[in-house]
Amino acid sequence: LPELRRGVHGRTAQIDELFAGPMEVRKAVLAALEQARKNKEIGSSTEARVVLSAPPDMLASLQRFGEGALADLYIVSALELRESDVVRVDVGRASGTKCGRCWLYREDVGRKAQHPEVCGRCAEVL
Repeated sequence: LPELRRGVHGRTAQIDELFAGPMEVRKAVLAALEQARKNKEIGSSTEARVVLSAPPDMLASLQRFGEGALADLYIVSALELRESDVVRVDVGRASGTKCGRCWLYREDVGRKAQHPEVCGRCAEVL
């Protein structure tokens, strides 16, 4: 049992390290999404496209996680990472059409004839 605990602890540390960058900027992303809602630029976070700019060291941590995974984590339709001197979050409307299954806005909604109301990712699951 002590060996198991050490193994679990090791994994927890690895997970904590992986999520450190994304969780550090989470408050900034959520604040920017809320401001965009108040400004009537978006109705919900799934309507958003986020451009997240960060200094090189933080950017490396975010890139290790990946743009797609970050978009999923922040519950937005699209996310782009850029290098900057400071952390900056820009929110705009996502392009594309709303997927009838995941509710994210995607450019590839309707491209699969057998599933015309869903995005390519959801069509693969179906």
